[in-house]
This record gives sequence, structure tokens and C-alpha cells, in this order.
Amino acid sequence: TAETPDAVLKEETIEQNFKDAHGKIQSIQLRRIAWWDAKENRTYEFITNNFELEAQVIADIYRYRWRIELFFKKLKQNFPLHYFLGDNQNAIEIQIWCALIALLLLSHIHFQNKSKMAFSNMVSILRMHLPSYISVKGLLALHNKKRLRCKKTKAQPDLFTDL
Repeated sequence: TAETPDAVLKEETIEQNFKDAHGKIQSIQLRRIAWWDAKENRTYEFITNNFELEAQVIADIYRYRWRIELFFKKLKQNFPLHYFLGDNQNAIEIQIWCALIALLLLSHIHFQNKSKMAFSNMVSILRMHLPSYISVKGLLALHNKKRLRCKKTKAQPDLFTDL
């Protein structure tokens, strides 16, 4: 049997009523998109206030929402964007772009390293050794060897080996 491709089934404008802060009933126009996911064999409905993007783009954004959230979580956890070094728009954009480039490079290094080390641990190790003249590959290889050696040795003997 041929698989049915993912597709937008329905796109419509809806009106939603709500009470504002003063108790007055307001109305807002929203967009409802019904999207068929062939892999999951089910229909999803998305509601948005964006009327400019195509329906398929909106469906893709919602589908990849979890990946996007994990991406921003990784960015916020590993790169300090809590404060900015400059106060104009250009300085802030440069700092964000630098963090994004660093995330991309370190994600590639983490993928190439093929160790089971957590990404945040790798970033912490590299952050500590930024001033040193050791290669990143060598530093991570050294850290992986130490982890293997530590796993093989026991901190203390077993209590119940003779039982």
C-alpha cells in the first residue's frame, strides 16, 4: 500500500471571545489548521494568530516545537545570555550570534567525540580550559580515558565477597 503523505487538511479563520482586564468581552481572530500526520496516523489541530506564514510552515513549526524548545534550553543552560555586554541592538545581536555559533561548533565537536559525556559537562570542561594551549580533541580524549580508568577501579572492596 502506498503511504499517504503529510498534508494540511483544513485551514480556517475562527473568532474567539474573551474578557479583558476590565471585564469587557473582546474578540480576536485566530487561524485553525488541521494537519494529517501519516507517520502517527492521526490529525492535529493547530491554532495561531499568524496569518502571514503558509499553513504547512505553521504545521512544521508546531511539529518541531519540542526540538526548538530543547534547542533554546541547551542554549540558555550553556551560554550566559542573562546579561549583555553592550546596550545597543548591534551589540546584543552580536552576542547572541556568537552564542549560536559556539553552540553549533560545540554540538559538532560533541557529535564527533562519540563519548557518553553530557553536552553540558563537555562545555564546562572546555570553558575551564579555554586559556590553556591544549587541543580540544586531546582534552576530550584525555577526559574520556580518565573516565574509563575510574570506572574499572573500585573505591573500596566488596563487603560480602566471602559469603
